[in-house]
Amino acid sequence: MTTLAEDCDYDQRRQAIIEANQQAAATGNDKRRGIALTPVKFGISFTVQTLNQAGALVHIYTDGSIHLNHGG
Repeated sequence: MTTLAEDCDYDQRRQAIIEANQQAAATGNDKRRGIALTPVKFGISFTVQTLNQAGALVHIYTDGSIHLNHGG
């Protein structure tokens, strides 16, 4: 997980999100940002490679918000 965090600059991005959320709270804006790390060691199917597939449904709304559905 350390390598993942380093590769994606997680600490810097998390700090930027904390600051953005503090600024939003100070100005009365109720929108917040978030971030998470989700390392995956195995595929969906542990033995059959052809079953290693997945999908996600992402709704992007006109106000900039998103809704994500996934099977994980």
